Amino acid sequence: MSTSKRGKGKLMLSIVHRLKSLDNERKLLETEIEKLIRTNEQELYTRLNTIPDVGRKTALLLIVSTNGLWDFESSRQLSSYFGLAPNERSSGSSIRGKSRRSKWEIT
Repeated sequence: MSTSKRGKGKLMLSIVHRLKSLDNERKLLETEIEKLIRTNEQELYTRLNTIPDVGRKTALLLIVSTNGLWDFESSRQLSSYFGLAPNERSSGSSIRGKSRRSKWEIT
């Protein structure tokens, strides 16, 4: 086996080892986040898990990314934040065609 092939083999082994290490760290962090949420947001976590197609990871993501849903005053704001309720804005008539849609606007 040539020196360059051995070097590539060692590099690949190193990359695989690092990926496994990162995956283990991700799992540990996920477990810690879930413990914190079960302690502080148990009711919300349980409710979110009753929604069809919302599993453990989706519920965790929703709670973490929205500060336990406290960052929003209404469901409309929440769905707009995630781009699920786009708004159309226009002022008068336009000679340039269709009005633009904003998927991030919160009203």
